[in-house]
Amino acid sequence: MLDVVLSNTYTSAAVQQRIALLKEFLEHVFYGADPGGQPTLERFDAFVKEHGVELVHADAVREWGNALFARVTAGTFYAELNALLNELKSVPVLTLYTAVKFPVPEMARMAQQLRDHLGKTILLDDHVDPQLAVGCAFVWNGIYHDYSWSFFISRKREELATLVRRYGER
Repeated sequence: MLDVVLSNTYTSAAVQQRIALLKEFLEHVFYGADPGGQPTLERFDAFVKEHGVELVHADAVREWGNALFARVTAGTFYAELNALLNELKSVPVLTLYTAVKFPVPEMARMAQQLRDHLGKTILLDDHVDPQLAVGCAFVWNGIYHDYSWSFFISRKREELATLVRRYGER
């Protein structure tokens, strides 16, 4: 089930939102006002319309549809969900700090490149840090890496001050 979820989900926030959406939909199907039957894509589409779900998350869960809906029943729903949540705890997370919030498609693209580069599945936990101004910082395996403009400027402060003084002397 984890491989299905992570096939199109790349950030910790998106995982939480999409699993919450999946849970809400399955509770609606199994225990809602009109319980009974199995979840289907048609029922999911009706649920999305009725509840005004964000399309980016609805589309992602729709892609999981047949792979997950066929294996979940009212009797196994919570056990499957808990197993998925436990599996998610083992997925490494790269915490990314940027000066701006990137849209979901851009975060997905970055995370996919990281997965390709690192050769394993990871999730991004993105945060906005306006003090970075340009560049980014990230935490990976408990180590903070700073690639911001201010970090690089601080490393070359003396050289820059010398250049400015020389320029001013002309």
